[in-house]
Amino acid sequence: SSKTALDIVCILDNSGSMQGTKMDSLKAAMRFVVSTLGPNDRLSVVSFNSSATCMHHLLRMTDENKAKSNNLVSSALQAAGGTNIYAGMVKGMEVLRSRLSTNQASCVFLLTDGQDRDNLERKISLVKELKRNGTAVFVFGFGVDHDAEHMMAIAGAAEGTFSYIDTDETVIDAFGGSIGAMQGSAPLTEIALTLRTASLLGEKEALPADQVVINSVEAGHYSISIAPDLQTATVRFANMYCGEKRTVLLQLALPALAGPGHSHLISSSVQFSVLNTVCQHPSSSTDSGCSCEIERVPVEDERLVNPVRALLVEEELRRVEVTTAIKAAKVAADRGDLITARAILVESQESVISSPAYAADSKTAKALLQDVNEGLECVRSHDMYDSMGGKNTFCQTISSNSQQRSAYTKAGKISMYQSPSSTMAQTTAVHSKSSGIW
Repeated sequence: SSKTALDIVCILDNSGSMQGTKMDSLKAAMRFVVSTLGPNDRLSVVSFNSSATCMHHLLRMTDENKAKSNNLVSSALQAAGGTNIYAGMVKGMEVLRSRLSTNQASCVFLLTDGQDRDNLERKISLVKELKRNGTAVFVFGFGVDHDAEHMMAIAGAAEGTFSYIDTDETVIDAFGGSIGAMQGSAPLTEIALTLRTASLLGEKEALPADQVVINSVEAGHYSISIAPDLQTATVRFANMYCGEKRTVLLQLALPALAGPGHSHLISSSVQFSVLNTVCQHPSSSTDSGCSCEIERVPVEDERLVNPVRALLVEEELRRVEVTTAIKAAKVAADRGDLITARAILVESQESVISSPAYAADSKTAKALLQDVNEGLECVRSHDMYDSMGGKNTFCQTISSNSQQRSAYTKAGKISMYQSPSSTMAQTTAVHSKSSGIW
């Protein structure tokens, strides 16, 4: 697919704690980002410490402007002062609001290594505005000392990604994966997935409307609404990058039938915008779109002796289970109860290992087991959790699993949610370090 022209605003912490190898690595990461942009892309760089500065407004990334941006970042981005994240965000918003024209897609990078809990509601208000306007948000917590919960809350309000960068040299990996996520075809925005029970479809074989109901919809962090009659549900996503996918888990109540047979159970439709054009599938009332058909069998049917659940359903159940367990373990660890946190994670570990998905060598199940094992390592001691990045790791895991999205995967871990373009760009960024390009 063709590359979408991009407006990107990088809001970067240059407080005193960023001095040394952190700043050197951040500058190298910015040079990599600049190298991936083309002449139709536009970049602005904002720095913040105790106050905020727009280092340069949106510039088309011609060779001349690439050199200008790199030189400014190299010479003017110096570590000094305190940390005022809100000031940086306001300055970045000014850049976006002042545009006389816009590219086909927009995104914001927000990176800090510090702690600044002031103005959280104002920060959330700003990123919600970005979400409404279709701007993607990538939030980076750099090093063990940043406030991961605070940054995760900002990312979550925007339906953006939160990446924990645990070492100086991996900031280029995270920036690479994030810029790669935006470098495919145009992202979808304002996505609404609607699910309807078959009785609303006018089909002769539809089950009775007063008996087929949607009991629950599991879609993690995303907005879910279920109609009062329990026959229609809608899940909303602010955006999806090229190559991403979302899985939604339904729990339905079905009626008993007089005899065996096939029945249409539920149908789905989706509406979204791409490049400011509203699209819908199915595109007409005569198009059946996507539907679910089930076979109802007698209770004595041999297939009911050892029923086998579909692998995709099994994987999604494990994802929900693991995410719930990691959230609960974090709550316990936050109050200092590491014994309970470990017990919760051990139970989740055993559940994944004994699951049909793990037995089927499912990539998802293996990735979830990695998350649980990593969580167990993080609660091995209070120092590990509180002072050595354990809590930060929990926050990233909860964020990625709740939103089924990630733009950065740590070395040695299975990539579960990254899009192909994000994975490829991260790989290129990793290789660039060994080649000495940056």
